[in-house]
Amino acid sequence: MRLKVDAPGGFVAELVLHYEQGGGLHSLKLRAPNVPLDAETLGDKSAIQIDSGNATVTVDGPFNAEEIDLSVVLELTELKARPRPGKPMLGLDNKTAGEMLENITEWKLAVGLKGPLSAPRLVIDDEQVLASLQGALTEAGKNMLAKEAGKQLEKRGLEDKVGKDVLDGLGGLLGTKKKDDGDKDDEKDKKKKDGLGGLLDGVLR
Repeated sequence: MRLKVDAPGGFVAELVLHYEQGGGLHSLKLRAPNVPLDAETLGDKSAIQIDSGNATVTVDGPFNAEEIDLSVVLELTELKARPRPGKPMLGLDNKTAGEMLENITEWKLAVGLKGPLSAPRLVIDDEQVLASLQGALTEAGKNMLAKEAGKQLEKRGLEDKVGKDVLDGLGGLLGTKKKDDGDKDDEKDKKKKDGLGGLLDGVLR
């Protein structure tokens, strides 16, 4: 069974359901353009305070009654954001983080949404976030700031993976917390966070 929705403004969603096989994987494709961003988009645990902006959200991947495995791309435009005082952003000092956010208006982020359907987890790769931040700064012609992001990326690449920071989800986008030492089975996985939060919650619920 295939269901497709085309709405004014460019919203497109396509759902393919495979009930002919027990436990078969369904698929979802969704594109939601011009999702408005404001101060309420991210919670107060976030290392970033968004003042305004827009996002185009693209979702693609399989799911069934037990679990989901979706890729999510956030294309942020007209972004006005600043670091939240007292919240670390990818290991950068507050001044440098502020200069970086002040000089980018477009930023593309890729995350994952995986796990049980009743309690999916955001999967965020902090190295990928740093690389995308570096690219956004380079595009904006801010090469010195891009080099700072590159230094932080290189530093993280040299760290022992057991000690790497975990991003605190999109609800805490770019805020970090330490991974438990016992969580060694996920070393090759991308960084995880329980629940949806903020932007994704508004689009996918």
